[in-house]
Amino acid sequence: MSTKKSFFVLFFIDLILIGVYTLYIVIPEELYLGYYPIGIIQIILMVGTIISLVIYIKNWKIKSNKGKLKKLLLIIGYVISIIWMVYSLFIWYAFLPR
Repeated sequence: MSTKKSFFVLFFIDLILIGVYTLYIVIPEELYLGYYPIGIIQIILMVGTIISLVIYIKNWKIKSNKGKLKKLLLIIGYVISIIWMVYSLFIWYAFLPR
């Protein structure tokens, strides 16, 4: 996967995550979806992000080292996004109803 495609994949995944959070904040209480859908969506997005990062790193090793700074910044963006998803999953799990 090229750097440009990988950037758009990361942007799209983060946009979906922000959209889900926005949906849960904006939706009226009568239409509340519950606790579990937000966690399931976060898990799916996190797995997709990790798979995309692995594919990107695998292709980076094969291709040349041109644009090394852009590639490194993109990997840092992936790592920050994954850390945020893990943190939000921890918060989601901690506040699940028992």
